[in-house]
This record gives sequence, C-alpha cells and structure tokens, in this order.
Amino acid sequence: MCIRDSSWSPALGFDHVMLTAFIELPDEPGGATVMPLQRGTLPEGMRWHRRLRVGGWSNALFDHEGASAASEGRAITPAAALNVDAATHTIHLTLPASALGRRTSLKGARVLINTWDWDGGYRALFSAPRSHSFGDGGGDAQGPLWMDQVGPLSLP
Repeated sequence: MCIRDSSWSPALGFDHVMLTAFIELPDEPGGATVMPLQRGTLPEGMRWHRRLRVGGWSNALFDHEGASAASEGRAITPAAALNVDAATHTIHLTLPASALGRRTSLKGARVLINTWDWDGGYRALFSAPRSHSFGDGGGDAQGPLWMDQVGPLSLP
C-alpha cells in the first residue's frame, strides 16, 4: 500500500486513507455480509468474521458479532501490528494469531480490502461539490463509501 501523505503528522505515519479489510475464516460459522458504515455488502457470497480498519489515526479490529450498517461489531484487541516504511511507501500489517482463533492454517480464508478517505469517520459523499468532501455534482450522495477495492482473494 502506498503512503500518500503525512503532512498532518498522523500518529500512525500516513494521512487520511482508511484501509478496511474484511476477513472470512474457513469453517467458522456465522459472519456478516454488511460493510459497516460504508453503505455496502460484500460481493460473491462472502461473509466476514474479522474486520480491520486502519488509517493514520486509527487501528481497530472487529468481530462480526453485533455488526450492522451502523455498527462496526465487537472490538477485538490487540489490533494489527503496523509498520510504515516511508522510504518505500509501504504499510505492513500483521494480525496476531489470537485474533484469528489461533488456527493452524488459513487455507481457504478470503480477504477483501477497500480504501476511502477518513476524517473522524468515512468521509461523506455529496451529490454537489463541497469543501473537504467528495462530490462532483452528479454523484449519488447515498453511494457506497469506498473507492478502490481488491478481492475477494482466496488464500491457497
């Protein structure tokens, strides 16, 4: 992941972009399809069991229990270990084994990652241009709050 900017001196080393990773664990019952606070659902029948939300000022991990369109679910600690390498414009994330149920393998797990701007929450989307917001005068103000998306990727 490229580091875009650190001009606002974020505590975790990179500004504004929020990475949200949805993790589906093999053979784990339940899960959620909703993308909390992002106005969307996961594609391809995917269900998430853990959700990581990490940005310049926030690093939080959630379980699907209690998750809804308006609720991120049950918080899990610790969240991911984070290493920001400004020289190579790279962010490395490592989840603790305890957060994933201390499995012997992640074979068959699926991951979807998306990005959006963050400013105390996923930045609002408007149908008309506004200062410090997303809007182009023709967009859907109720559209999903993510821009780039990768996945679902299946682990071999």
